[in-house]
Amino acid sequence: MNLAEIPRRIVSPYGSSQAKIMIVGEAPGKTEDTEGEPFVGPAGKLLTQLINIAGIPRTSTYMHNVVPIRPKGNDIKEFITISDKGVHATPDYYKYEKELYELIDKSKANVIVAVGGTAMYALTRRIGIMKWRGSILSFTYNGKMHKVIPIIHPSATLRDNKGKEQSSMYASGGSTYIWQHLIIKDLKRVREESKSPELSLPARVLHIRPTYDEIINFLREIEKSGKDVGLDIEVMRRSISCISIGTDPFEVMSIPFIDGAHNDYLSPLQEVEVWDLLSYIFEDEKRIKIGHNIFFDADFIFQDYGIRAFPVKDTMVAQAILYPELRKGLDFVTSWWTREPYYKDDGKQYTKFGGSDDDFWRYNALDTAIVLEALPKMEGVINSINNTKTYDRQTKLIEPLIYMNNRGMRIDIEEKNILSVKAEQKIIMLQEKLNKEVGTYINPKSSQQVMNYFYIVKGHKPYLKKGVPTSEESALKRLARKGEKAAQIMLEMRRLSTLKSRYLDMILSKDGRLRTSFNPVGAADSGRLSSSKNIFKEGGNIQNLHPEFLRLIIADEGHVLYSMDLKQADMRVVAYIAPEFKMIDAFESNRDVHKQTAALMFHKTIQEISDEEGSSSIGGGLFSERFWGKKANHEFNYGIGYRTFAYQQEIPENEGKLIYTQYHNAYPGLHNSYYPWIQDKLAHNRTLITCEPFLRKRTFLAKWGYDLFNEAYSFIPQSTVADTVNEWGLNFIYYNNDLDIAKVDLLNQIHDSIVFQISLKHSWKKHARAINLIKSSLEQTLRFEGRSFYIPIDLAMGFRLGKKNMKNIDLSMPVYLDMELEDAYKQIMEGQ
Repeated sequence: MNLAEIPRRIVSPYGSSQAKIMIVGEAPGKTEDTEGEPFVGPAGKLLTQLINIAGIPRTSTYMHNVVPIRPKGNDIKEFITISDKGVHATPDYYKYEKELYELIDKSKANVIVAVGGTAMYALTRRIGIMKWRGSILSFTYNGKMHKVIPIIHPSATLRDNKGKEQSSMYASGGSTYIWQHLIIKDLKRVREESKSPELSLPARVLHIRPTYDEIINFLREIEKSGKDVGLDIEVMRRSISCISIGTDPFEVMSIPFIDGAHNDYLSPLQEVEVWDLLSYIFEDEKRIKIGHNIFFDADFIFQDYGIRAFPVKDTMVAQAILYPELRKGLDFVTSWWTREPYYKDDGKQYTKFGGSDDDFWRYNALDTAIVLEALPKMEGVINSINNTKTYDRQTKLIEPLIYMNNRGMRIDIEEKNILSVKAEQKIIMLQEKLNKEVGTYINPKSSQQVMNYFYIVKGHKPYLKKGVPTSEESALKRLARKGEKAAQIMLEMRRLSTLKSRYLDMILSKDGRLRTSFNPVGAADSGRLSSSKNIFKEGGNIQNLHPEFLRLIIADEGHVLYSMDLKQADMRVVAYIAPEFKMIDAFESNRDVHKQTAALMFHKTIQEISDEEGSSSIGGGLFSERFWGKKANHEFNYGIGYRTFAYQQEIPENEGKLIYTQYHNAYPGLHNSYYPWIQDKLAHNRTLITCEPFLRKRTFLAKWGYDLFNEAYSFIPQSTVADTVNEWGLNFIYYNNDLDIAKVDLLNQIHDSIVFQISLKHSWKKHARAINLIKSSLEQTLRFEGRSFYIPIDLAMGFRLGKKNMKNIDLSMPVYLDMELEDAYKQIMEGQ
């Protein structure tokens, strides 16, 4: 008999068919095939651990697989292929599926756990485990209904497939290990659903396609109630197509303005009346407006109708405060905090391909229902862990962010266009130069062409990234250092191409101003903001602008720009919380801390340290001694090793190791005190708390090890700085009536700095008064483990942003600041 004809072992079910929970997997693996029992391999053992944590003993379950035999090469594609393009299954697959149905029909299970995408498809015909996980679905066979709850397959959490698209769906990092928390959460739902065979989903009254009278009556009832309201808008063709509103998670109305054919739903007069009522509700300052990413909704409503929908609360902010490592989308919030099955595809498909208006309006109404249901539960947990002040601070930011976004920043459009043309001309010239150098046309953006030239034609040993040949910037820099002119040309072309496409050709708003879409929880793990293009593709990330683009941001007519920066903020916080007394002494003595670090590393006095390029032999003799002191200060505080440092700085490992060793010898407080303290805290309850008075609290969910430690080392410093600049900076400026003496016009926040402008109509005394108030706020005392300190600020003034275009202001004598400002202004005017 041919070996291929030997029948494969059928792995029989485990447990009793009388069990209230049935667990269905994909197919047996090697261990299951050997032992003849489902879920006993590595993934099965992990599943057993997870169901135990969820309060479900393995012995109380009934276990089987869709396919009862081990696929060749452990690849289920032998039987079925499931993708976004469709499903292809073999006759054998359908035979096994029918046998599974018969098994379920004879069971007494109240709920079936579909482990992974194959099992979910077999039982529900749905595709996309990451969308549907945790949803309470149903499977009916022979007229008998069983509840089905899909979960992520535990094997996915063992792969740790960093960087892949799937891993980014529910973990904000890259590690799939964190999905184990999702599996446990969903299994706890399974445990509850196993108590009854009844399918009981939330019973909501969703008013869609309402008449004009129904809309008016519903809004008047809300207005009379005085209750907080949930809201959600949908935008089509730059206009609000519908808005959902309600005060009760189980009764919400979607009010359409435009249908799928782009016809008006209401008459112009009716629409005016509806918006009048909405404005009364939204502008009631005693009534909280609730949404998910409500920055978008409130910002759009203000832009289009001038309605100030404040104060607000936001389930996205709440989710980010509670679980910064998990995703923040409303689909995830739905699965985590409610029993509503996944529904978000209804909206996505409508906006892309069209469809039923009723389905779309139902989707719109559900969005509001979900935030109304989820927020009280979320706030209850936030309060129970004493993180309410953090949540309130982050939510309070939304209004000033909307102000800055609507204000926008003035751009020197003429200069922007000139620089774009010059960049394009230079790119063309460099392309010709590159063609001549290599003897043929080569596209510097094509990694394949670049690698073929350097690694095949030129014979260089390939530079690797994660074991794979690469042509990224670090590789080109190394090749350029070897004398490859083509690499030098490509680097300059890539630099210019990025400058042109990402910045110089950035789409501005119709009025020529630079705007963005702020995310109040952009870096949710630390409280730092982020920004990106808005839904109309205007603007971009305005917190990391190219230095050559910064100078294009100019003051409005009759105003002067100010940039207020927290001085060496992250490092200063590290010094005091470590504690590292040599760093503290440098800061308190006002010494150049980068020169001090270089002096300690290179065994010199501070006076002997040079900041001239080439004064250090490290890195090919291209940089100064102070440069390496600065690099060490910025990189080693958060626990990176010498190999990572060497790779990032493109230097030999022995040089990276030298800097690493000398740095930690110079500052032993990090290794001897700070790192062990952080690890002890993580080992105790995985929770860290930032400096007083902020006391931001974060619980870490990631896998124990190097990556977790490095993230934890940075949390307290970065979060303390974020809360300082946001609460004592942005919020102070926006909400403080004392600053009305000289209207401080907020324009931007750049992580550890704030950009604003003040009218020149105000006297320099009023400018000075406002600046001193902001300075006093930002320089308030921070406390940590009995140590007190503050972060000093630097100030610069000018008509254009950028270090080269602004004049540094001496803040050492507040009483004379008005004269300092006036003198700086005169110097700036003389230099124009």
